[in-house]
Amino acid sequence: EESQQRAAAEMVYGVVRGLRFWDFKSAQQTWSWLLPVFQQVLNSVTLETQSDWDLCFTGASNKADPNRLRTLFELLVTPENLVSQGAFKESSYLLFVTKCLSQHWRVRELYTRTYDILRSHWDHPYNNVRHQIANTLATLHSMDIPLMGGPDSDWNIGSGFPTKSQFLDEIIPMLNLNYHNPEFKREDASASVTPSTTADNTPNTSSEDVSMATDIEDEDSKKENRILETASLWILNLIRVSSATITTDMFRLLPYLCQFIGTETDKDVSQSCLQALCYLSVCILPDSAIQPMLDMTKKIAHSQSYKSKLSMLEYIQVSVFTNFPKIVMNSSYRDQVQELVLSLLKDENLSVRQKASKILGALLHSGFIQEKEIELLLQQLRSRIRPKMARTGKRFKKKEVITDNSKDQSMLHHSGILGLCAFVEAYPYDVPTFVPPILMELSTHLNDAQPVPLTIKKCLQEFKRTHQDNWQEHKTKFTEDQLVVMTDLLVSQNYYA
Repeated sequence: EESQQRAAAEMVYGVVRGLRFWDFKSAQQTWSWLLPVFQQVLNSVTLETQSDWDLCFTGASNKADPNRLRTLFELLVTPENLVSQGAFKESSYLLFVTKCLSQHWRVRELYTRTYDILRSHWDHPYNNVRHQIANTLATLHSMDIPLMGGPDSDWNIGSGFPTKSQFLDEIIPMLNLNYHNPEFKREDASASVTPSTTADNTPNTSSEDVSMATDIEDEDSKKENRILETASLWILNLIRVSSATITTDMFRLLPYLCQFIGTETDKDVSQSCLQALCYLSVCILPDSAIQPMLDMTKKIAHSQSYKSKLSMLEYIQVSVFTNFPKIVMNSSYRDQVQELVLSLLKDENLSVRQKASKILGALLHSGFIQEKEIELLLQQLRSRIRPKMARTGKRFKKKEVITDNSKDQSMLHHSGILGLCAFVEAYPYDVPTFVPPILMELSTHLNDAQPVPLTIKKCLQEFKRTHQDNWQEHKTKFTEDQLVVMTDLLVSQNYYA
């Protein structure tokens, strides 16, 4: 069976490639014989022979006039063949259609027809079919390339073809944020009335009604997850297929991608979102896309989900250093990135604060934050950990602040400690002039409430590890009093002393 189908694929490939040398009448007679054969063969494709027919369709349509292959395309692009069969047959047909339509700009009507057929199947129940739908969508959107260097330009290579913005306008209303975020108004409206809350607030509600409402909610959630997985796979396939840069519309999916990374409920969706976020982060952005990207990350920072914030920090870290020259040369972009990291340094979640501290250290180490801004940043961080003093006569006393938000004060205090530790860890092979005073100041907070002492101890251990090889050179940057303190901090005390 496998050898016979391979032989048939090779013969059909040769016949289709040779039809371009035949006259119209002979070609039409050959197609009238080939179409039933194609239909019969495609219904009997197996997993072992799928690659053979893939090569057949790829070779037959490569560098060929699509008008001469119109009969073949009409056979493939039908609702009965694409989405009305079993999972394997549907994915096979979609694979063959993708190979045939790839880079054929003269079949715009077939592009549009294929998109219209797939429009109602973003949430297809079969995983392999969703993967192939995303791959086909990337091919259909590969012609959506704006010209003249601006997003507002009317010049587009794929005028009349399916567009990325059209696809995003259709799927984003089908998605939902799992956590409250005041920056996204639609979520408030959609989360205000859900089947579960309606069932709980109704006084005369039976257990069957509650279970039915829960089942409906679960089904809706599964549908949204499948649509998000299709969108995630579409992003990474589009970046692979298209030679054009990404558009600003694609950042509209960023908050949905960030919220699903690291979830245990649906690992397939989580993995797809992670891959899409990785592909987006390593793209070289055009000038017109940097500000929308920063705006969207600032909106995600207001989310109540710490996983969304962690994913956003991972994304912004890679994206900033991928587009380092464009961002560092613009003072507005630099200030926005710095403000975003410093704001998350005060986040209520410890993991988010620690990640923001690592990014701050990377920005300092790379020279992203300029030297004239370092002193102002140090003053801002020290103001978070130093108590405010009030003058009474000729003496200064610690100002008593009567407040109930002791948790907020402790987080603010810890953010200042993390910021100073970032300065220490940002220079693993050098000791700038401002590092010794920072170390002295950190040593005075070793007896504070947790997690401050643990953070400082990890910072001192890292400082010792990175500077011990050239300590004879580095210790010249310290005064004698500072060296005594550093010796007490870095050298373990002898038990028998």
